[in-house]
Amino acid sequence: MIIPAQQQKHPEDKALDDLIQFIYDNNPYLQKEGEKMCKVFDDIRKKAFNQGKEEGFGLGRDAGENQLSRLIQILLKNGRIGEISAVTKDEEVRHIFYEKYNL
Repeated sequence: MIIPAQQQKHPEDKALDDLIQFIYDNNPYLQKEGEKMCKVFDDIRKKAFNQGKEEGFGLGRDAGENQLSRLIQILLKNGRIGEISAVTKDEEVRHIFYEKYNL
């Protein structure tokens, strides 16, 4: 059915709703066009979702790179050059340093 029952707020609109539904149910052209519109809207929704997902991944990647860069700068400044290798190879060690330096 085109119009969900919960959206029918006025009893006097029922006759109009029934007529619209009858026309839709008995008109293959409208049904085919309705399916095309649904596909177009679904394609638009998927593209928007994927674009948002890609942008989100990009922002997350940039933030992570910046966080690691700041950590390496801090380690260099504090003369802890030997630990740079560990933070670039070991996620657990990296997160310990992130917490230590509030990054």
